[in-house]
Amino acid sequence: MRIVLSIILIFSISLSKAQIILSQKFNTLSLTSYTSGNLVNSYTFVPSGFSVIDDNYPNNIGTSPNYNAPFQVPELKNKGWIVAFNPLENDTFLISTSWLDNAAQVSDEWVITPSVTIQANTILSWRAKSPDGNNRDGYEVYGTNKSGSLTANDFTIGDKLFSILSSSVLGSGENTEWTKRSIFLGSFQGQTLRFAFRNNSLDKFQLWIDDIEVNNLTYLKDAALSEIRMNKYFLSQTAQNITLAVKNTGAINISSLTLNYKYGNSSVVSQSFALTSSLTSQQSATFSFPQTLSVTSPGLYEVKAWISLVNGSADENLVNDTLKMNITVMNSAPPKTVLMEQFVSANDPESPDAQERALSMQALGGVVVNIHHNDQLTEPATATLVNTFMKNSSTSLFDRAFQYDINSTAVNRTSYYDKLLAEGVKVSPVKVSLENINYSTITKALSFLAKAEFYGDVKGDYKLGVYLVENHVCGNKTNTLVNGYNQLSNYYNVPWSPYYLSGYYSLPQNAWVLDAWRFKHENVLIHAFDGTDGLGGLITPSVSTGEIFSKLYVYSVPTPTGISKYNPDNMHIVAFVYDNDAIGNKKKILNVVREKVTTNSEVIGIDEIPNLLGAKIFPNPVSESVFIQSNDNLENVELSIQDLTGRIVFSTRVNSGKKDLKLNLMHLEEGVYLLNLVKGSEKSTTKLIKVKAN
Repeated sequence: MRIVLSIILIFSISLSKAQIILSQKFNTLSLTSYTSGNLVNSYTFVPSGFSVIDDNYPNNIGTSPNYNAPFQVPELKNKGWIVAFNPLENDTFLISTSWLDNAAQVSDEWVITPSVTIQANTILSWRAKSPDGNNRDGYEVYGTNKSGSLTANDFTIGDKLFSILSSSVLGSGENTEWTKRSIFLGSFQGQTLRFAFRNNSLDKFQLWIDDIEVNNLTYLKDAALSEIRMNKYFLSQTAQNITLAVKNTGAINISSLTLNYKYGNSSVVSQSFALTSSLTSQQSATFSFPQTLSVTSPGLYEVKAWISLVNGSADENLVNDTLKMNITVMNSAPPKTVLMEQFVSANDPESPDAQERALSMQALGGVVVNIHHNDQLTEPATATLVNTFMKNSSTSLFDRAFQYDINSTAVNRTSYYDKLLAEGVKVSPVKVSLENINYSTITKALSFLAKAEFYGDVKGDYKLGVYLVENHVCGNKTNTLVNGYNQLSNYYNVPWSPYYLSGYYSLPQNAWVLDAWRFKHENVLIHAFDGTDGLGGLITPSVSTGEIFSKLYVYSVPTPTGISKYNPDNMHIVAFVYDNDAIGNKKKILNVVREKVTTNSEVIGIDEIPNLLGAKIFPNPVSESVFIQSNDNLENVELSIQDLTGRIVFSTRVNSGKKDLKLNLMHLEEGVYLLNLVKGSEKSTTKLIKVKAN
């Protein structure tokens, strides 16, 4: 069977067996910093050997907070190409803008590389991105053998090697995700060339260019199998999709491939794929087999996949054509729970929203652990996890599963619900449990047994990890300053937020400050036993069905000094098993469990929720009924409860002169709600957490 495939391009920056002639990644340059408000711009000009041709048209700098960064820096007002660090990308790269003061003016900005000598298998490659999906820039790439100082007139139509129209033409413009591009230069063998990137867009936004390289490759025709994408653990007699990721590591384009796979002693499945758009050098694509795989007998199987034909004939390089992986097939599996590790910070004004969204995911069955960074709740043991996965704060990992659709492990808040559901339906080979939990109020010693029971035969590097997390954490309640405990917030003016009209404004931070009365940190990671990856060596490399591995943990709970922390009644133990697969994209949490340290109710303290028309709200979290006590008469108070979408789920009006009120909330689903009290012109809102009744 032959399939015509419209490929989805992904990117990879590694080269195999290449002679590097030119490589510029822009990440070793010294940068200048310019601060405007709370926005810090780090930038410089093009590196040595590069040159620019500026059109000198004034750039539109935008308005706060939506600057055309970093072009609002005064000395960059008329610059066409600069190098800048982007904190969200955590990377430094070339940036050009076509957003000019004169919206009718076409940009004409050039950046030119040093000279290189072209050989038989030479390619020029780069990564590109246009970040605004509604205003995608286009560009052209030229090559010239001219030397000396160049002008735009030195480049002719015959020098053009590559072009993408801007989004002024419907459907055009560079991609909004980083995309690998390349050009085969074999026809210029023996010549010395310079290459120019030209932004020629009209009133769009920005074009980003990174990782400009010129390489002479060993092979003209070379396809590399980079990954087998399929479920590693699944139930017998269930249909499984198999997708292979292939990278063109040769110099010429690939227009067709024949791919194959088998598992155990099965017969070979072979499939030919014809590409509707050729795969250029250093680009990657995924190829899915139309036939699904189904295994009838449980066990551990080896899957082998390989490339047999490239462009209708044998590959020149066979070394990178084959991959293998193990799969575990089971007759039954334990219930699956998702671990959500969220990156937050008291100094990130988006973290209040992140915490609320995470609490909603917890109500749906996820286990939430908030990993703090850059504040007073940062745990040193989390540094590697933060550095490895966090692109920016207020994002989350879901079982540390790599998300192919966004080419990232960290997920933005708008996708939390979808990712939680997607990981929740995955099959796990292991059940994790906690037993014999004991806390001594005298010695403050915590002990417990963590266990991992396997439901299938597995082979690999498995680790048992344990976290200690705590709810209702805050700093000293008398300190209302920005201190690494008090939470910054962007949600003072957001009506649906529980932090609407809450806090005071800090000009230096350009954010609102929520002190300990107004914000408690929930699900805070306060200790990572054996680090964030867990304990290696406890679980053997080869495991048979039914094997159990366990470890006794003992921990001395610290004594807090002036802060609300280390309260055992607010602590939970989180245990998980981590598959530390040798292939980075296959590393993931397999299952997780969460248990409370004590049987006592969690303690917020009814005195910790002030000024709700003088009312006290307790208990919070609530399982069945919530009580409202007031020093004043509650008559004519309008009370409502709404979910985080703004939907009113309960409302009433107090008509009698009561000072105490009891609300039965058994009918509410678990989750986070907003409790509103209104009397005349006075209004107050607080967060209410509904948990499962015992």
